[in-house]
This record gives sequence, C-alpha cells and structure tokens, in this order.
Amino acid sequence: MRKIWILSFILLCGACLRFYGLDAESLWADEGITVRTVSDSFTAMKQILAKAIHPPLHYLILHPFTHLFGNSEFVVRLPSAIFGIMSIFMTYCLGKSLFNARTGFIAAGLVALSYFQIRYSQEARNYALLNMLALCSY
Repeated sequence: MRKIWILSFILLCGACLRFYGLDAESLWADEGITVRTVSDSFTAMKQILAKAIHPPLHYLILHPFTHLFGNSEFVVRLPSAIFGIMSIFMTYCLGKSLFNARTGFIAAGLVALSYFQIRYSQEARNYALLNMLALCSY
C-alpha cells in the first residue's frame, strides 16, 4: 500500500510540472507545422505525412484530439504531457523489473523532475511519445 502512495506522489508531482504553464508560450515554428498538418482533413493529412520525415503516430493521435477539443496551445500540447506522465510510470516499471522497487522509485522521481523531460512533454511534437514508446518496448 505504501508503494502505491509513493508512486502516486511521484506521478502527481510529474503531472503538475508538465501541466504547469502548458499554454504559457505561443506555438513555435515546428509546433505550428504540426497544428497545421492535423487541422487538415484526414485524407490531406495522410498525403502530407507520406512525404514527411517524422513518424506519423503522433499526428494520427493528435488529429482526432484537436478535432474534438480544438487547437489551442493547451489542447495540442496535452497529449505530449500525458505521454510524459506515462513515461514516469513506465520508468518505474522498468526500474522495478530490472532491479527493485526502490530503484524504480528513484528512476521515476528523476524522470518526473528532469528539466528536459518536462520541456519535451510540453511541446506539440512527438518527443514525449517516442520516449514513452521506447520505455514500453523493453
């Protein structure tokens, strides 16, 4: 029971850091391209993605998300923040499976507080998704 509370606290701290100021900054160039790409129809988006150099999964997730909830800075960055929180949990699972629960807690805490992890979780790009998928692949 104590382990659940510790992990919940780490996840809550990570979530607060990722959601804080999520819409404080305007979209930068690459994020604007992402929003423009997912704002098109699904057919048009597929044609754009066929020529793109980035993996399409993030766009395929963001497309229905923005059509349901709009395309404000907060909404387009929200999936990345969620993937960042999931990365904290997956880091705990990986540390626990490779070593022990204590190592998992320490690793999850480091990811929750990592400046780079927080920044990538606050961008409307595929970085947080790729990090989470890399952790899941183990």
